[in-house]
Amino acid sequence: MFIVNNFSRKKKESSANFIFSLAIFFLLFLKCLNMYSILNVGEHFAALSFATCAIVAIIYFAVLIFNTKAANIVLFVVYFITSVIMCVDLVYFNYMGRLPSFALLQMAWQLEGVTDSVISLISLRQLIPLLDFPVWLIIAVIRKPLISKIKIPDISKLATRLLSFGFIVLFVLCGGYFLIFRSFEIDYLSSELYLYHINDFHNTFFTTNEGEVDKRLYTVHTDENNPYYGIARDRNVFVIQVEALQDFMFGKEFRGTVLTPTMNALIENDSFYFENYYYQIGGGNTCDAEFTVNNSLFAPENEPGYKKYVSNDFYGLPWILKDNGYSGAYAFHAYEGNFWNREMAYPYQGFDNYTSLEDFNAEDDPYPLGISDRSFFNQSLEIIKGYEEPFYSFFVTLSTHHPYSVLGKDRAFEVSDDERNLAVLYFQAVNYFDRVLGEFFEKLDEAGLYENLIFVIYGDHYGLSSADDEIRGEIEAVTGETYSMFERFSVPLIIHIPGMGQAQTLDVAGGHIDVLPTLLCLLGLENDKAVMFGHNLLDPDYEGIVYEQTHLLAGSFITKDEMYVNTENGIASKIYYISPEVSAKLAGVGETQYTVQSEDALKAIRDCSILLDANDIWLD
Repeated sequence: MFIVNNFSRKKKESSANFIFSLAIFFLLFLKCLNMYSILNVGEHFAALSFATCAIVAIIYFAVLIFNTKAANIVLFVVYFITSVIMCVDLVYFNYMGRLPSFALLQMAWQLEGVTDSVISLISLRQLIPLLDFPVWLIIAVIRKPLISKIKIPDISKLATRLLSFGFIVLFVLCGGYFLIFRSFEIDYLSSELYLYHINDFHNTFFTTNEGEVDKRLYTVHTDENNPYYGIARDRNVFVIQVEALQDFMFGKEFRGTVLTPTMNALIENDSFYFENYYYQIGGGNTCDAEFTVNNSLFAPENEPGYKKYVSNDFYGLPWILKDNGYSGAYAFHAYEGNFWNREMAYPYQGFDNYTSLEDFNAEDDPYPLGISDRSFFNQSLEIIKGYEEPFYSFFVTLSTHHPYSVLGKDRAFEVSDDERNLAVLYFQAVNYFDRVLGEFFEKLDEAGLYENLIFVIYGDHYGLSSADDEIRGEIEAVTGETYSMFERFSVPLIIHIPGMGQAQTLDVAGGHIDVLPTLLCLLGLENDKAVMFGHNLLDPDYEGIVYEQTHLLAGSFITKDEMYVNTENGIASKIYYISPEVSAKLAGVGETQYTVQSEDALKAIRDCSILLDANDIWLD
């Protein structure tokens, strides 16, 4: 009797194991459909879902040949790890618009500092890969009693194999349908979850950039005949990098409140305003914006420049100014000094002193991140007053950081709980910064410093994504205007020179890489020692093109008329036009022209990586 009961129990467990494996594959396929429908893979989300499940099936059946129990254990472990990776990828993609890289794991400890921001990014769709885990935990606890009580039909070994074979055939046929009849190409598999991360792992740890670079292509000489050459000569230089400031905010009102009155006034008085300016960053986001601005070099695509190239020999704005009579270069940021590895990187960038949160009075107007921008500017000014002129001061602000938690006392307008959404919170944060900026200018004037300054004010990257339908809808409901890809990537660049006597709005397309050459023209200085990959935006002969990476694949570019989104696998390749009129005018432009420009973009970014990897930015 014992033998019979034991045989019956094993047959029932065998049937349960088979049902378990089918359930895992079914749930995995549903999770894949959810993930790939969110990612930018166009109509091929189902085919990629089949591809991911096929990879898991290969692993499962390879182990099943030897041991059924081991196969189920391996299947669930792979399923668990895959679900976690999916969740992490989706949360990261929700904010960054791309999948994460292994290189960023080196900086993962910094997530503790932005916990509120990370939590606010999580939605139900990002959590779908993990929602079934509590159920599996319960099943694991009560598995044996559950098998004994539930009537599971016995399935013979032959039937099990037939069903397994039938499952494989069905899977292959369905996958074949999408591969053949949906114009799916093998190159598209680079977007598949496992293959993407395997390729990223290889590129991160085993690939180096090597080759010959013609440095003459990246040599920028300042034209002394330019009408703006030297108009800010010997002035103190203030560069203010504003967290998540986007250009679409200018000229907007909300409930009768002008959102950016200070910066609106700057644009109209003694300033150059670049209305087609787009951010360029690497894997380090904010820190890579400043890396690019100060050096006119592209940051690495998948990791922070301050980490990968921390001890390189640079010759950016701080070094150039000090070589031309400036007393020193000083950096200010109201957050932890080691965040993004700034404490280690800044001396190599040429900064003589770095004032971080540890050096400020952290009890003076504390904020969710560091201290408020008002306290930040006030305390920084007291330090600046002691500098010998001329000097360079570089500021990185914080109060407009996601999730835009401006304290109630600093809000110029309130909204009800029903009206409170990410767009409105962002408006409150930007409005707060703008008011604080105006106060800072007034205090600089009182200190006798304002008239002898040149201000550069720019946004580091976007604050609100156009890829999120809900966020885009919130913005358009408030502004009454379409929030396009151009608005997402467009951040402001204002160069303010008190007493200049004119104001200009320029439509040349530019990016972070162009700030240094432009500023050198205004200061009447030359960089004859190192390469620069940017251009002088005040050169009347330069039409402008912005090479993108990180949030768009390298090879993408933006002009004042169009945005070309490059893809390595042909999926969702698009060209966006800034207006219907431009679209009609450029309708006849061939793909060949865009391909050439895309190849130029890839070459420039690759050449910069080669030089940085070799620590060889210096001119011969």
